[in-house]
Amino acid sequence: MATFHRGQIEALNACLAELGLDENGYLGPWEGHAIKMLQNQICKAPPWNEHLSEFDVLRIIASRFYSFRKRLPNGFVGLIRNSPDSNLFADIETDIRSYFESIPRPYYVFFPLPQLMSLGVADLAVGEDIFLIDTSITNGTQQEKIHTGLLAQYAGLSGPAYPGLRPGMRYLRLAASGYCYTSMESEPVAAALADFKQLLFFGKTSGLLHSKEHSLAGLPLTFQERSTPAFVRHQDLSEDEEISIELPIETFDYLSKLQIDESKLKYLSKGKTALGGEFKLATTEEEKVEAILDAFRRACAFISLPKDDPDIDRVRTAIQWYIDAETTQNQAISFLQRCIGLEALLGAGDDSRERGVTDRLSDRFAYLLGRTQSERAHWKEEFTEIYRKRSDIVHSRVARLQAVDFKASKKAELMLEHSCLHEISILLSVKRKSA
Repeated sequence: MATFHRGQIEALNACLAELGLDENGYLGPWEGHAIKMLQNQICKAPPWNEHLSEFDVLRIIASRFYSFRKRLPNGFVGLIRNSPDSNLFADIETDIRSYFESIPRPYYVFFPLPQLMSLGVADLAVGEDIFLIDTSITNGTQQEKIHTGLLAQYAGLSGPAYPGLRPGMRYLRLAASGYCYTSMESEPVAAALADFKQLLFFGKTSGLLHSKEHSLAGLPLTFQERSTPAFVRHQDLSEDEEISIELPIETFDYLSKLQIDESKLKYLSKGKTALGGEFKLATTEEEKVEAILDAFRRACAFISLPKDDPDIDRVRTAIQWYIDAETTQNQAISFLQRCIGLEALLGAGDDSRERGVTDRLSDRFAYLLGRTQSERAHWKEEFTEIYRKRSDIVHSRVARLQAVDFKASKKAELMLEHSCLHEISILLSVKRKSA
């Protein structure tokens, strides 16, 4: 854990010494030499330079201060250091400093999967730091602290729940670190979402996950019933950090339709010999758990690969574009996102000439999937045709996809899918051997 040096401590004290409440109860000022000095002292020094922007520094100071506001008299106006509570200023300084020194902070990020079936397990370890959480299970097998204080906000639901999570719901829990605030763009949420998209990619391309409209989709539901937010919790449950993250409507709509195709849940039964087992359809909860763990084993192996490896990063980026295209309802945008995914995977380079980029990408794609010259020629032609459609949209010759263009969009989806899976197989093999 990093600790403030003398210059940072002095800058923090100088900044806090100028902060106060005005007649409207607003904290400030948020500009001036002291503020700028503190921002420079923090944002230019490791490890904070990797996690915080100048605005994040202000956000942290403001959010931490308001947890102490109840110690000020009603209607208080003036500098915080002039508060009648003689210990307040020192307590605020200690709290804010401790918070900065705790960055990067470890979090759990929970993404809702409203239609995922219950497996009878409260928290199922799918992979390293990847858990399926079922808040409907109350048999005492939860591995984390449980309380019932939030149940009243969900009418008609009962039973214990994780802090902040909706009872009777399934979530995917991932671990991430950094500085988190109430936005999908905050570092831990963005990192966890990237891993989540990889799991969704493997689930969809294997056929394990499929989309199906909810049986209540046509009924008038409340906003609360329609929108279950993602949730972020500090890994140390004694911390008071619980953050609700509103998901984009299209993202939640996509997640709310995801179900497990139970016909794909097969487990390896034990045979008379070590090699005598056979795959059978899972029928019991125990067999379904085994089948799910086996189905996501490859996905978890890929997620665990080093994130700073450029070869792996470009595949991860392509996968994110693939899932973004899945969640987007605008078909023209979805088509473009699939093309961007192909560019991320194949590497468009810095050549801005349209024809040069298309030629180079089509060659790379053809040699990626084609085993013979005739296959490569076929794939090169397919890729070039897709990019003609892309060019029409980018240059505003087409405002939206026509019926005849949907075939091109579907082709782009399959091309991106096959390319990603091909690269994943190679990377898993190469990285496994090097390890």
